[in-house]
Amino acid sequence: MKWLIESVKNHLTTVLSKDIMFAPVKVDVLDIGLSNAPRKSIAIRIIPSAPGEQYFEGEIINKQFQILLKSENQLEANISMEAIARELNNVHRREFHAVDNSYTLRRLNIYVEPNFVDKIASNEYIYTALFVVELELGGN
Repeated sequence: MKWLIESVKNHLTTVLSKDIMFAPVKVDVLDIGLSNAPRKSIAIRIIPSAPGEQYFEGEIINKQFQILLKSENQLEANISMEAIARELNNVHRREFHAVDNSYTLRRLNIYVEPNFVDKIASNEYIYTALFVVELELGGN
């Protein structure tokens, strides 16, 4: 869902500092680094989720997404993932910087807390968190 991906990217780059958002946000996959040239990266991707509900005058859409990031500095990766997760959790109660008003964000919450995934061959640490979203078709 392009709207959700672009809205989350827009929100994070608008609200969080460049120290936290240390790389451009890619869709689906992290950039590949080499053993002699690691590459910091942040990625967001939609993951499988249950269908929403249909109503007489509207539709609720349930989506889930994952944010991954990697850095050769484990502390930087951990701190950045924690900051991203805290910013997105319950963002529907604050201002959400959506790309447009095609949808109304009804709920956005963490459902898997930030955690370590792997240390890869290029000596980079990968962290992730998973989120659940409830959208209403049409804006406010």
